[in-house]
Order: sequence, then structure tokens, then C-alpha cells
Amino acid sequence: MKRTILTILFIMLALPTFSTNVGSAPSGEIDIVSTPQESFQYELFSLRFNLPYFSNNHKGSGKKIDLNLVLVSPSKKKIVVPAFCKWNEINRNVSLWEARFTPTEIGKYEYYIDVDAYFLKDRTEKFYFTTKENGTDGFLRRSKNNPFYLVFDSGKPFFGIGHNV
Repeated sequence: MKRTILTILFIMLALPTFSTNVGSAPSGEIDIVSTPQESFQYELFSLRFNLPYFSNNHKGSGKKIDLNLVLVSPSKKKIVVPAFCKWNEINRNVSLWEARFTPTEIGKYEYYIDVDAYFLKDRTEKFYFTTKENGTDGFLRRSKNNPFYLVFDSGKPFFGIGHNV
């Protein structure tokens, strides 16, 4: 009897120590998996975060799920980037979401995650990352001077060579 009580007591005390709840989101909270501190101009900035598991069969599943990465650029422009679900795991009661962004300005960005869904309405605290220059030409865009020409963000012209040129 004494041995059984000691075994039960040991299990009750040790169980929280051996719990493997790493990376799962507590019910009603956003759990950010990584918070990058630094990025480079014209390179991918990826942010992953966990939310509680949701089901398509759940009551209210026809309602919207709006998860956004909201950024404020160094020039104070507000940028909203929609997030997408990478996977949904019912056994751990967690779903992994990701938002991807490519910074075009150099400087300090401010960001937070905004969740507006039928199962959760929440916003994280503000985080920051700094973008450094890496010497690339940037994105290819239509020229402002002549709409028939293409230029990079750096101003360098692009001359495409193709089969019908």
C-alpha cells in the first residue's frame, strides 16, 4: 500500500517535468516559433507561429479565418501580408502558420500578428527586425519613363534576350 502511494505520488510530481508540449499553442494564444532579428533587402523574411487546432467540421467553420502579418516599414507604410496554414495536427491541438515577406526598404521594420477567426481574436505584441543592404538589384518592374522597358529597383535597366528579339 505504501509503495503504491509513493508510486502514484512520484508519477504526479514527475509528469509535468516530462511533458512534451514544445511548440504547441496554449488554447487561445499565439505562439511565435521564431522571431528573426535581422534580414537583408530583397531576401525572404519568414515568420512561423502556432495556433490552437481548428477543424473544418467545427461549429462556425464556414466563417472567415483572417491571419495576417502586419508590418510597418521604415518609411511608416503599413503592409499587410496574409498567412497560410502549413499543417494542422489534432493530436497536439496545434496548427502551424507561416507568413512570408520580402523587404524592399533598408532600416527597422515593426511587425505583429493579427488573428481574427471564429475560434480566436488576438494580436501579438510588437516585434522588430532590421533590414540591411546586400547589393542586389531588387525586383524587376516596368519603367516609369517608358512602359515598354523593364528596370530593376536599383534603376539598372533590364534587356531581355529571347527567341523573338
